[in-house]
Amino acid sequence: MGVETMASIDALRKESSNPLRILLVDDRIGVRRYTSSNLGKLGHQVLAAASAEEAIELLEQHAFDVALIDVVMPGGADGLFLTSRIHQEYPLLPVVVYSGEELADLKDKAERAGAFDFVQKPFDLMDLNRRLLGAVAEHVRAERGAGSAAKEPKARGAGRKKAKASTGTLRQRTDEVERDQILSALEAVNGNRELAAERLGISDTTLWRKMRRLGIGFKPSCGSS
Repeated sequence: MGVETMASIDALRKESSNPLRILLVDDRIGVRRYTSSNLGKLGHQVLAAASAEEAIELLEQHAFDVALIDVVMPGGADGLFLTSRIHQEYPLLPVVVYSGEELADLKDKAERAGAFDFVQKPFDLMDLNRRLLGAVAEHVRAERGAGSAAKEPKARGAGRKKAKASTGTLRQRTDEVERDQILSALEAVNGNRELAAERLGISDTTLWRKMRRLGIGFKPSCGSS
């Protein structure tokens, strides 16, 4: 691990002054180990499940601050099914879903299932950490705004009263984040789309499609070398 990476983790650890209890759900053991390890380095407590069934068992036994769920999992109980169930039975538990799929309506499906946020893979640890923290903070604000008392998830006697998110739709929020990431990448390489795509971990064609969908027209800075 390089010095720059260690510095980034140290900065994130300071940012995560309130460690989260995270439920991670992914059918791939490599992803579970990698993501759990990196989130653990930031001070978060992570319990991982390989399926929706395992996740439901963990929800009945433990209290969590946020759930991080892969959309695509084998069998009938995929990530969207699990998200919907959590939304119904644990309405005070925010869900962040992620996927490497480029389906046009995936964000809409995730929002309908009750997801708070959607992360496109491959995700960046800094971005993922901030979005997990943001999901929890937004739910706390929404709950306070509704005038309800703070409650734990079902494992600690949570009620069924639903807290409403206060700012925009999932698609709007994720589009804003994605737009900012693309603009930052383009600015860092003076508008070179091929290099920007490499920094983002996607193909040049995929970046072009995203820029077109988000209405991004980037002009290189004249003073850049």
